[in-house]
Amino acid sequence: MPLDSNLLTDVTYRLGQHCAATWQLLPGDSRKFSMGTPAEVSSSLRRTWQVCPTSERIVQDISRFPAALEKIIAAKGAYVPELDKRSGRRQRKATRRFAYHPDCAAAKAANDARYAQWLRAAASESEAASDELESEGEEPDAEEASEESDFSGSDYE
Repeated sequence: MPLDSNLLTDVTYRLGQHCAATWQLLPGDSRKFSMGTPAEVSSSLRRTWQVCPTSERIVQDISRFPAALEKIIAAKGAYVPELDKRSGRRQRKATRRFAYHPDCAAAKAANDARYAQWLRAAASESEAASDELESEGEEPDAEEASEESDFSGSDYE
């Protein structure tokens, strides 16, 4: 059961997150997570395994088994639709938080700082554009305003 599709999905998702967090590190930096060569994949995956899956996730996954087994037995071994929760990566729980490997700490902090700087610049540009329209006596276009505000940044972490 451990490493069924749920836990393995956690590991592959975290590997991608680690690669994204360290993208700006130079090639050859031992802290970089990369999928470039077999050796880099091996190193990245081994380090991801150090932080994912967590003990809590393994226990959570194993704890679901007895109830699932009872439903399978009740269905006489037939398919049990309510147990089939595999609806793809887009249905991943947004509230699940994972720990980053220590090698990612500095790179993630730099990414977060860069993102915060970008948000401040975007807000400043938007405010300046709005001020310019007000000084010209025009109202901002409602459609343009809604397009600009659609970005919530929730996918960043």
